Amino acid sequence: MLGVVEMLKLVTGPGDPVVVNSPVYPPFYQFVTHLDRRVVEAPLDPGGRLDLGLLARTFQETAAGGARAAFLLCSPHNPTGTVHTAAELAAVADLAERYGVRVVADEIHAPLVAPGVTFVPYLSVPGAERGLSLMSASKGWNLAGLKAALALAGPGAADDLARMPEEVSHGPSHLGVIAHTAALNDGTGWLDALLAGLDTNRRLLAGLLAEHLPAIRYDPAEATYLAWLDCRALGLGDDPAAVFLERGRVALSSGLPFGTGGAGHARLNLATSPEILTEGVRRMAAASARGPGRPHVCPDRPRAPRLPGMDDTRPDRLAAGKYLLVTSYRKDGTPVATPVWVVRDGDGLGVWTTADSWKVKRIRRRADVLVGPATCGAVPPVARSRPPPRSPTRPPPPATASSSPASTASSAGSPCWGAGCGAARTARSASG
Repeated sequence: MLGVVEMLKLVTGPGDPVVVNSPVYPPFYQFVTHLDRRVVEAPLDPGGRLDLGLLARTFQETAAGGARAAFLLCSPHNPTGTVHTAAELAAVADLAERYGVRVVADEIHAPLVAPGVTFVPYLSVPGAERGLSLMSASKGWNLAGLKAALALAGPGAADDLARMPEEVSHGPSHLGVIAHTAALNDGTGWLDALLAGLDTNRRLLAGLLAEHLPAIRYDPAEATYLAWLDCRALGLGDDPAAVFLERGRVALSSGLPFGTGGAGHARLNLATSPEILTEGVRRMAAASARGPGRPHVCPDRPRAPRLPGMDDTRPDRLAAGKYLLVTSYRKDGTPVATPVWVVRDGDGLGVWTTADSWKVKRIRRRADVLVGPATCGAVPPVARSRPPPRSPTRPPPPATASSSPASTASSAGSPCWGAGCGAARTARSASG
């Protein structure tokens, strides 16, 4: 993603819009926002493909008034695994030229296409001469820890790429460059074996879901090692991944941070053994059989003082799907603003942030979170005193023979908020 950031710096400025096709890889939101650019969504169509009509309208709107708009294209698409066709990419190039939008293509999953599917590089289609592209061996050869990528430019963007600061090339490590070079030059046999294994797992997953979880809609991906699962028919709320983790101890990626179109979905990583995949689906089926998800709520959880102009996160004040700004508090009482999506969680509403899962659960489960009006904006500066102390830590319950070491250790010393109650967590572990 650091390569994407450097590319966007070349063709946009602070405050400029960057168009993405949601649902899409969550760091697209995180890194673009941190870069002080504005994310504009142009969601995929119901079939998971580029909506060219919507994209045209979005390009026209974002480029109005002389803004330096960019389109961050995910190709192949993460999380759906869609491989864009040559015709689709040519249409994107035509729209980009018509409205003056610069295209930056993230093609990191390019090596991972399914048998019979052809990946089309964006820079190879007519009209893409002013495009920029990033490719890497990190996904195809599992080298993500050895940071390196290739920055490519069409003929009309060569001068832009030449403006990239020299120090940017210092980011990849020497070992990373060697590893990526070896993978691309000498690792094709290994990649062929990997692609065969992924194709087997796609078919295995389809069969397992048809047998154990027929309500989940799954279309085997054309690329990537990912499976995008539509779990809405299970009735597990906007975040089924949280239910699978809580009840079945299966860790999928929540669909919520992927933006519009992610609610009710979960992303599964297929790059594992058939045995683990089979066990994972079995646990998911057992978890969903227990009915709609509802978070455990502790009656004595603390509340924070109100801030002027802020509303509590109550169902009568908010609606699922809104993108808001949440304020939570550090131990010293200073406020921390975080952009979030409002989501439905069982019978109530919660909020979800693209931060790490620890912060997500803490924000969703605690009541000392205040949400601003329905439009994003800066939190008003307010002098406030230290918040009231949190609920006292409850002692851990006695270990039982059925409690796993992991669940017992995690419950020890936990403050009582939401699903973090040690007693509740251990009881769930004991019941399977």
